[in-house]
Order: sequence, then C-alpha cells, then structure tokens
Amino acid sequence: MKKKVITLIVFILTSILLLTGCMEEKVKFSLKLKKGDSYRIETGIDQKVVQEINGKTIELNSKYNISYSCLVSDVDNNKNATVQVTFDTINMKNVVNNGQTLEYNSGDPTANMDNLNRVYSALLGKKFTVKISEDGKIKEITGIDEVIKSIITELDIENQKQRDEIQKVVMEQFGKDALGKKVQNITGAYPDEPVKVGDSWEKKIEISEEYPIEAESKYTLKERKDEISEVTVASKLKTKEDAKPLILANIKINYEFEGTQDGVITVDEETGITKYVEMNSKYSGTIKFTSDDPNIGAQTFPISVEAKTIITISKR
Repeated sequence: MKKKVITLIVFILTSILLLTGCMEEKVKFSLKLKKGDSYRIETGIDQKVVQEINGKTIELNSKYNISYSCLVSDVDNNKNATVQVTFDTINMKNVVNNGQTLEYNSGDPTANMDNLNRVYSALLGKKFTVKISEDGKIKEITGIDEVIKSIITELDIENQKQRDEIQKVVMEQFGKDALGKKVQNITGAYPDEPVKVGDSWEKKIEISEEYPIEAESKYTLKERKDEISEVTVASKLKTKEDAKPLILANIKINYEFEGTQDGVITVDEETGITKYVEMNSKYSGTIKFTSDDPNIGAQTFPISVEAKTIITISKR
C-alpha cells in the first residue's frame, strides 16, 4: 500500500512539473557546421533616409539585394569553422527625391558602368574567408579588404579624390568591419545558455555599417516546432557610446541617434543555422558638422531612418 502511495505521489509531481513547463526540454543554440557544407545567403534591405539641410528636405530611398555562396572548408578541434564566401549577385538602387537615381544590377549587362559600378561588377565571383566559432562569434575575416584595394588599383581611376571616395563607400558596404557586423547580426543572437520556450536573454550588437549605432536587444524564444526555433527581437537603438567622429577632409561629423528595432529570427536547431531574419528599424537624431573653415563652422541637421531587412539562408 505504501509503495502504491509513493508511486502515485511521484506520478502527480511529474505531471505537475510537465504541465508547468519545469521539465520542458531546453535547446542550445550553437553552430554545428561540417566540412563540405554549402549554403546560400540572400540579403534584402529597403531603407528610407530623410535629412533636413538648409531648409530643404532630402529623401533617399534605397534597395539592396545581395547574395553570397558559402562553403565550409574546415572545422578545427575547437569547432571553429572556416567558411569561404563568394559574391554571387549585387543589386542596388538609390533614388533621391530630386530625381537622381544610382543603380547597379549584376544581372543586367547593359547597366550603367560608372567607376563605382565597375567596382561592384569586379566583386562578383571574388572570395574571402570567415572564421566563426560554434557560439556564432566572428574569430577572423580575411581577404576582403585586400580584394577591394586590388580592384580599386586595377581600375586605375586617375582622380585621386574620386578613387578615395569610391574605396571608402565600398569599404563601408563590404569591408572587413562591415561584413563582420552583417554576420554578427545573423549569429549574434545566440544565448549563452540553453533556453526553453518563454525564456529571454539580452545582447548588445552594432547594427549599421553606415552609422555608429548599437542595439540593446531582448530576445525571446517564442516557439519550437519541427526542430525549428522562432525567436522574437525587441531592441532599443542608440549611438554607440564610444563612437568616434567621422573625418572627411577638414570636416568632423558626429551622430546622435535613438530609436527602436523589432523582428523575428528562425533557427534550425539541428545545424544552428539561422534560416530567416526579418528586422524593422526606425531611428532619428542629428548629424553635426564641425570645421575650422569659417564657411562651414558648426552646423547641425536632423535625420531620420527607416529600414526593413530580410535575410534567408538555405543549404545547397
């Protein structure tokens, strides 16, 4: 009789634990890449930037669609994966409200081939290497800065100022630091410990290649189904605390921003690969120009940015 009572109590306690989620299985997000694995990354960004300069409103609408092929060439004993990344497609369109349009489409052989577009065209098929740990942190990015500098040199742009400006633009979009932020925005959401549905964790990462903005993000595991985890994201955006001013010629540029970002991330639990990312961000603030030139002096202009980013990763 006593044995039956003990068995009944154990059964009841187990049932209570299951119903309250105390025994719910947790998931550990980590990359489980294998040598020879191949993936395709597609990134799409829609962005609107509005600035007020000397009483005039300047609105820039941009669309970017960029894809990469990724091949895992090695995984070491510490589970750090070396990934060879190749530029597949680059499509960009920038439209200013004064009617000016700048566009490049890697699938259009008749596209306008100004010097900047010649750089984009030369990037297609070029490779660089990313070394990433199983917890999604970037260990090293090699090759891309050298590729960009080599392309700029080969194009033999005579105007030194124009050459420097083009290299700066391309570095901001595809240089080592910019690509590091892009990758970290995909894998930087991984929690340090296993989590169950309803658990939340916080991370701080940089989200923009153009502006010194960081996100203080709260991630919540919303749902698990068929070995796919869905994570929601709610972030506060602000200017990076240790942001240094941008120096252009003799002009010092400082930014002050704040705003929000929200979105969703889906993760394949088996491989740890982020399959889908959707982020919506909205922030505003000021840009301050400071110069010793009396014709420029110190000027402050308001700016606002809205952007939607969608990233998909698929196995090949």
